[in-house]
Amino acid sequence: MRTWLLLDQLTQDPKTRELLQRAMAIPLLFDSWMIQALRRPMTARARQELDDWIQEQVVTALSEHAVYPQFPMSDMFVRTLVDTVVTTLARYRADRDARSRVQLQHARHAIQAITAFMQEEPGGWTAVARATNLVWVEEDLSALQYYRRMTREDFVSGRYHRPWGLPMLSEQMRVYRSAGLVRELFTGQGDMLELTSRGDDFLQQVSGLLSQAGVGNWRVQQQRWTVFRQLDYDRVFRRLFPDIDAVTKTFLDELPWVPGARVLDLGSGTGRVTVDLGVSERVTDSGLVYAVDPSEAMLQVLRQKCRQAGLHQVRPLGGRGESIPLPDREVDVALAVMSIHFMDPAQALNEMVRVTKPGGYVAVLSPHPEFDIREIPMMALWMRPLGDLAERFGLPFGERNGLRQGQLAHLFQSHPGLEQVQYRRLPLVASVEDHQEAFLFYVKGAAFFQHILARLPVVERQQFLKRLEDLGDEIAQHTSREEKRQWYAAESCIARVSG
Repeated sequence: MRTWLLLDQLTQDPKTRELLQRAMAIPLLFDSWMIQALRRPMTARARQELDDWIQEQVVTALSEHAVYPQFPMSDMFVRTLVDTVVTTLARYRADRDARSRVQLQHARHAIQAITAFMQEEPGGWTAVARATNLVWVEEDLSALQYYRRMTREDFVSGRYHRPWGLPMLSEQMRVYRSAGLVRELFTGQGDMLELTSRGDDFLQQVSGLLSQAGVGNWRVQQQRWTVFRQLDYDRVFRRLFPDIDAVTKTFLDELPWVPGARVLDLGSGTGRVTVDLGVSERVTDSGLVYAVDPSEAMLQVLRQKCRQAGLHQVRPLGGRGESIPLPDREVDVALAVMSIHFMDPAQALNEMVRVTKPGGYVAVLSPHPEFDIREIPMMALWMRPLGDLAERFGLPFGERNGLRQGQLAHLFQSHPGLEQVQYRRLPLVASVEDHQEAFLFYVKGAAFFQHILARLPVVERQQFLKRLEDLGDEIAQHTSREEKRQWYAAESCIARVSG
């Protein structure tokens, strides 16, 4: 009963959501969507740096009974927790730097980030354990819920839901059983585990808490940039939206361009707007374009384009729309072209207004939220298994990734810092003629279905995606070109910054 009260208190504590959000800012949280990043090898110096720090921190955490003070865990549990957290963060940093191996600087960055977090966070390693274990609890209990029953051996080994082999699940099971979340059954097939009704209820509490804290959106971003880094984004994007460049040029032509202007291209990606469509040329050599994107891999492509074109007026910057790395009133025009729906739209718009001079312009071009890829006939058949999963879990079919119907226009029209708002819908073709790239973009990269797929244990998820990909190959052989295309719309908002 004491264990249950401790777990229940953790989910009910209003400070837990803020703890999770602070942890994501590092990012401290780990989940199975980062399984590919976890496999990234390390240099010997990076591994030694981490091992030395891990040993030191394990001794400290054990001496202070930091994990958890009221329910002490074994030495192995504590060591695995410390190792997993810092190693994952080091590999995450290497992934964001587009490096094939974890270098010494990535290890040191991880150590510094976690040390700073523990210095600012009451409880130190207790706070780290609370944040990370909520994510692990959701994965453990979701696996039991999905399979309904698992053998004790399968659960403790983690072969289906923790294939990276964390040697700590026996400790986790002890906690779950003590809290009454899991029961063990003696059967002819061996010792089996299943969720209790309390376990079902607690899983809903944990999932709700993680969702409110934004963990789902965080996972989407990690998956998106990991996948987008692996493909030729420019080529894929243009094949999926054949007239996107023409539509974007129409949008750009509506803005007043002045030689010498300073421009923000938010979510610049590989420079499709800044370089390929000539925004850098519109401001001339005397102007400046800040190309801001969270993906270092995409910015590397943009830098290469600038070098090849001899463009010196482009300044690539790593950053997110929710916190643009520019001072107030820095630019004359702030653009977000086909990117704001991957951010928190309200926060991103506030930031765009903040960095734009009075009298300047804020302009957004975005896919219309009404679009459902099942409007493309081939996709309606192909995505049926995903629809069945969504129905089973009681979830909507697709995530809108930030924008709802009518939200973009409302955000502009209600913003106190904007005036003369112009809203338009622009016709746009969506194509899945290259169905393999469509699968990589829509299902794996853009992560519109992460909320569904996250309910599957990681091995089941991988197998499901492989079968779904194979199904697409089969359907594509019997589908005409017309059945792989559909008209829909983009929406644009342009407004003047008041003052």
